[in-house]
Amino acid sequence: MLNRNIFFLLSSKHEIFEAKSILAKINHSNHKVFLLIENSKRNQNLNLNFDEAINIVLLPQIYPSKRIFSNFKKRNQIIKALNELPVSEIDKFFFFHNSSLLFFIATIFFENFNIKKVMFLTSNFYIENKDSSFKLLETLFINILCFPIIKRLVFIKYYKKTIFKNTYIKDRIDFIISLKNLSKVNNTKVFNIKSFFKTPKKLNRSKQKIIILIVEQWLLNFPNYKKAIFSLIKLHGIRNILFKDHPLSNLNDMELMNIFHINKSQIISKNESFEEYINKNFNQLKLVYGPTSAALKYASFIGLKAICYQSMFNNEKSYYDYTLDYFRFHEDIEVIKELNGSSFVFIKKTEENLTEIELDDALKVIL
Repeated sequence: MLNRNIFFLLSSKHEIFEAKSILAKINHSNHKVFLLIENSKRNQNLNLNFDEAINIVLLPQIYPSKRIFSNFKKRNQIIKALNELPVSEIDKFFFFHNSSLLFFIATIFFENFNIKKVMFLTSNFYIENKDSSFKLLETLFINILCFPIIKRLVFIKYYKKTIFKNTYIKDRIDFIISLKNLSKVNNTKVFNIKSFFKTPKKLNRSKQKIIILIVEQWLLNFPNYKKAIFSLIKLHGIRNILFKDHPLSNLNDMELMNIFHINKSQIISKNESFEEYINKNFNQLKLVYGPTSAALKYASFIGLKAICYQSMFNNEKSYYDYTLDYFRFHEDIEVIKELNGSSFVFIKKTEENLTEIELDDALKVIL
C-alpha cells in the first residue's frame, strides 16, 4: 500500500479533542499525519499529547479585519508553511465543518493538488436553504475584508431570524463523516457514523456536581437569562453548581461572582477547555446544562446527561425551531420547555433515526 499523508486542520479545542479519537482509528504505518493547528489564544495552554509520530504545524490565527495589510502578511505566512508540506494528489485533507478565514486559505491551497477533502460534521450544523435568510450588507462587508485575501466570494446563511449562521465559500467536498446530523450536499458521499468517543467508566458517587454553561451574549440580550440561571441554581442548590463561561467571553471571574452570587471555587477557569475538564472530572459530574451549543453535544457524546435551557430565557419560535433542528438526532439531549414548580416539562421531540456505521468502516472506504 502506498504511504499517504493526511493533513488535518484544527481550529478549536473541541476539534483537537475530537481529532484524538478519530486519529486513534487510523493506521499510522500507512498514513503520515500532519495536524495544522490554529495558533490562537483560545488554543493556548493545551495538553496536545498526540502520538509522537504525528507532526504538528502551528498556523497563524487570521480573521476578517480592516487591517487588510496585516492579513496579507498572515496569509503569506500560512501559505509559506503549507508550501513546506509534502503534498501530493494521493493525500487527504481532513477538517471539521468550518467557517474561518484560515480554513478558506487552506482549502483553496489544497485544491491546487486536487486531493480528496473529508469534512467531519459533528458538533456543528448545516443550515438548509429552506430554513435560511440572507443579509446583503453583512455579506458585502465580509467580502470587502476577505476577497482581497482569498480571491473568492464568501457567503453567509442565517437560520431565519436568529444569530446562528453558516459562513462559507463554494467548495468541493468529496466525503462527509457525519455524527448525528443530516447532510445533503451535491456530489458528496456521506457516512453517518456511530459515536467515536470513548465513554469513561462511571463510578457510583453520592455527591456529583452540575455544570451550567454561561453565554455572555445571551446574558446581555435577553432579560430573562439571569432569571433562568437562578431557577436552575434554586432547583439544585448553589453548593452543587459549577459555572463554565465561554472562553471568548469578556466577563471576568469577579463579574460572574457578582452576577450569580457564587464564589471563585465554583468557576471553571476559561483557560481550561470544557472538553478536557469534563473528561478529567467525569466521575464527579452529574449533568450539564447549556443553551443550544456544541458543548452540550460533546457532553452527551461522552455519556454525561445534557439538558438545554434555551427555551427558559428565549421562547421565540425561530430559536425554538433552530434548537430542535440542532438536536434533531440527539435523543439523549433533553430540551426544557418550562420549569413547572420543581419539575421540568421537556419538549417532546419527534423520534428520528439515521442508519449509522462505524467510523472504521467509513475510513476504510475513504483511505
